Amino acid sequence: MMFRKILLVICFVACDGALSYQTSIYKDGVITVPSVVVGDKAYRVSLGLSSCLQTCVKIDSAVEVSKGSETGGVYSDGELTVYSIDVSGKLYSAVFQISNVSTYEFILLEAAMIGVKTDPNSMYFSWDVGYGTPFEEKPQRGFQTSDEGFISCGSGGNDFANDILIIKIDGQGNLAWQQQFGKANQKSDIGYDCLEVEDGIIVAGAKTAESSTKQERWLAKLDKSTGSMLWEKYFPIDQLGQEQRSDFVADAIHEILLGSDGMLYATGYLGAEQLGFAFMAQGGTSFLMKINPRTGELIEQNIMSNQGLTFGSSVVEADGGIYSIGTYSSDTMGISFFNKDTLVLEWTKYYPCDKNSTDCSERAGWGNLGLNATSGVDGGIVTVGHYPMENKDKTKGWDPFQIKVMKWKPTAGVWPYLQLEWEQSYYNPREFESIGGDHFIRNEAWGIVTVLKKDGYPEDGYFFVAGDGDETKDVDVKSTKFPDLPSSSVWMSYVGYLGIDGTRYWDDVYMTDNLTDPGNEAGEYISTTSDGGLMIFVDSDIKTDNPNAFGFTKLVKLGYP
Repeated sequence: MMFRKILLVICFVACDGALSYQTSIYKDGVITVPSVVVGDKAYRVSLGLSSCLQTCVKIDSAVEVSKGSETGGVYSDGELTVYSIDVSGKLYSAVFQISNVSTYEFILLEAAMIGVKTDPNSMYFSWDVGYGTPFEEKPQRGFQTSDEGFISCGSGGNDFANDILIIKIDGQGNLAWQQQFGKANQKSDIGYDCLEVEDGIIVAGAKTAESSTKQERWLAKLDKSTGSMLWEKYFPIDQLGQEQRSDFVADAIHEILLGSDGMLYATGYLGAEQLGFAFMAQGGTSFLMKINPRTGELIEQNIMSNQGLTFGSSVVEADGGIYSIGTYSSDTMGISFFNKDTLVLEWTKYYPCDKNSTDCSERAGWGNLGLNATSGVDGGIVTVGHYPMENKDKTKGWDPFQIKVMKWKPTAGVWPYLQLEWEQSYYNPREFESIGGDHFIRNEAWGIVTVLKKDGYPEDGYFFVAGDGDETKDVDVKSTKFPDLPSSSVWMSYVGYLGIDGTRYWDDVYMTDNLTDPGNEAGEYISTTSDGGLMIFVDSDIKTDNPNAFGFTKLVKLGYP
């Protein structure tokens, strides 16, 4: 973090304004703020600064633009906030306070480094916000809505994973609505996934019915404008003979997909050991469901029993059918392929097993590699997850995690069904010093999306997101990329960009611009945006005094707008 005083002379015509923001660009000694809203007018502003943010030269221009133009600075209550300034590869946010009303002189109060651009083609930090309840929250998934806003879903409320929480923001980060659903005094309700359909928002997860103590698969439709519930559905089932066991009481839908036929496809788990688990359910049986999104009616269902996965984490439509990706036990990835019309299971591929068998003796130690998936640009699927590396000093903490992204190509229904086309592994993106030959960093990857050049991205390929941090807190590991931050106990969002052949275009880390508490955000999921950027849904302390808020981090293209 850096704190300096800089005098700026900015000739605005009013001293009150509305809140609105977007990215700012630094180039050749000049900060360009796309626009600053002051009163009922908007200005495009260029501020001349030195390359090290130490000396103000003068204002170069202040051109009045239309009120509806994209905005990059916030002017409110005598303060100007500039959210993202790139100076020699380092990203800063800055807050300026008015010091002279008659001449509109601004003094830089605070400037905080919010990231490091290691590659000129990477994304710029644009803005971030955080919302939630007075208690802990954990976001799971999110997406951009048809009105250019964003929705995040997960859990929050009275204690961890108590209620299903859904938050909607507009395209500038302002809160549109927030809804909470759950059974009173029940700590097992969780929203795992959400998406938009023509007539509403669909939310899926696990909820305890009023007449039960058991967690059931749950689906609801919400009104787009308010988030109020239009209907909800439970999908109870005999847990394969386990319904009388008190330790097998958890069912959930973990991910939903709107298929090309207009139907919902859902996967998850039945009969797991733990209620409302925020990460992965242990024990249990996977399933695939086909549901009418207009009514919530169950059309088809396949309970996999001993045929396939114990935990369905992700569902993808590709290659003329439906893939369910997840785990077989807690440490083996499984990929199952279903007939789209009948939901008949056609085959399951295990990794790292080299044979078609549920007796996967080679699985030990491979971790969770099938946590999320996306369709391949040229067919097949791309999976992302993480697995433990060897901890050479067992007294220092947990096994460190490494991220793995894998591209799978189908073999026309012939064994081995899928072939591994390429893979990429990632570790230590913040360049931590080594302790005993290891870095005790838990890179946890939970999201991946497909992008196309025609939609404004540099090349066809894939973005993945992960949380990068450490929870041992007793490991004082220093980062060469962020030397001013605390050790590895600070969590950040890690984003990577791969081409269709696995080529690594760039990868970078991002954190909050909260000047009093930088960092402490773990990337949970990722979504593309209509402007060719990205939205990162983060488990974060962003701009809130509450722990683990629903964070939204907007990234935009180099040179945007």
